[in-house]
Amino acid sequence: MAVEARGAFIDAARAGADATGHVARAIRALARLPAEAALGTVARLTQAVVNRLDLDALVGRLDVQALIDRVDVQGVIDRVDVNGLVERVDVDGLVARTEIGELIARSTTDVAGRAVDSVRSQGVGLDRVFDRLAGRLRPGGRARPAGPPRLVPPDTA
Repeated sequence: MAVEARGAFIDAARAGADATGHVARAIRALARLPAEAALGTVARLTQAVVNRLDLDALVGRLDVQALIDRVDVQGVIDRVDVNGLVERVDVDGLVARTEIGELIARSTTDVAGRAVDSVRSQGVGLDRVFDRLAGRLRPGGRARPAGPPRLVPPDTA
């Protein structure tokens, strides 16, 4: 009986648009089969039909824009568990792959270096101010020393 049902479905598939009689005969043949045999036959026939489908042609006939228009994007977004997604992100791996860590380290070092340079140049400016002030406060014609006594050789002092 399963062979009879399968044959009827094959005849229906071959008949195309004129398959009404063949489909009716195949359904009657399936109805006479035990439930498990009928389900098995239907499963095999379904697989055979799916195997013969040209999915590219089928998808080519779809109006993708109409399909997209029917999707409730806000509903999809509302169903997304953002916290769950974030928990699954491997931040350390992401940083390692994008070299963000190295970039942060370089920029932090650069900022710190600029800050130190700024403080140094302000210190040099203050040193000059104090040197001029000391020169004005020094009595009469005494020359300024060349440097600290322990650092300057005796012949230049």
